[in-house]
Amino acid sequence: MASTANNSRAKNERLDLRITADLKDEIEQAAAISGVPVSAFVLGATLKHARDVILAAQQVTLSNRDRDRFLDALARDDAKPNAALLRSVDRFKAATR
Repeated sequence: MASTANNSRAKNERLDLRITADLKDEIEQAAAISGVPVSAFVLGATLKHARDVILAAQQVTLSNRDRDRFLDALARDDAKPNAALLRSVDRFKAATR
């Protein structure tokens, strides 16, 4: 679940939440079935969902038509970068030196 680098860092932060007894029982049952402590089960499920949400927010999904138009635009021989793109390239180069 956690990398070695994460294991070597001090765990000083806490997350607290209130849930119903029924929800707690359900989580405890799922953790027991999985063979892990409740805290590890909750952390693993929460972290996976958090990473999925972040990844979805960072991705662009195109329809087939928009994908084709995008790829066609990239393949054009006469395509020239505009000023904004050139500035972005310069910022990227400066940030990755």
